[in-house]
Amino acid sequence: MPPAPAQVSALDDALKALKGLQSVVSGGVSYRDYAPRVTDAKIIVDRYLGQPERGDAAQRATIAGAMRFYVLAASGWNAWVSNPGGYALAVDDAWAREQCPAVKHAVAADIMKMFSLPRGAAGLRFEGPPAFWSCAADKIVEAERVISR
Repeated sequence: MPPAPAQVSALDDALKALKGLQSVVSGGVSYRDYAPRVTDAKIIVDRYLGQPERGDAAQRATIAGAMRFYVLAASGWNAWVSNPGGYALAVDDAWAREQCPAVKHAVAADIMKMFSLPRGAAGLRFEGPPAFWSCAADKIVEAERVISR
C-alpha cells in the first residue's frame, strides 16, 4: 500500500529540511545562525516522525539519525560557546560513537582536537561540528537510498 499523500509530503519536507542544513553547513555558518536553523528543521522532521508508521522504519531511522547528529552538533557548539570545556558532555553520546566512525575516531583520538581556538580578527573559531555534520550527511544519503527502494 503506497504512503498517504500527507505522509509523502511530510517525508519530502523532512528530507528538504535536512538537506537545507547540509547546504548551510557546507558553506560555513555561525552558531548564531546555525542553532535556529536546527530548531526549525527539527520541528519539520518531528512532524514527519510523529506520523503513524507504514512499514517505513528504516527511512524513519535514517532521517531521525541525521537530525540527531545536527542536534548533537548544536548542543556541543552551544556548550562550547557557553563554556569552552562543556562540549564534552554533548559529544559523550554512545549512540553517536556507535553510528559514526568520524565521531568515534575524534573522541578516541582526543576530543580536544575536535575544536580549535585560533584567535584572529573574528575572535575564537569553533570547529567541532564537522564530524557530526559528516555523519548527518551520511545518514541523508542512506535515507535517500532507503526511500528510493
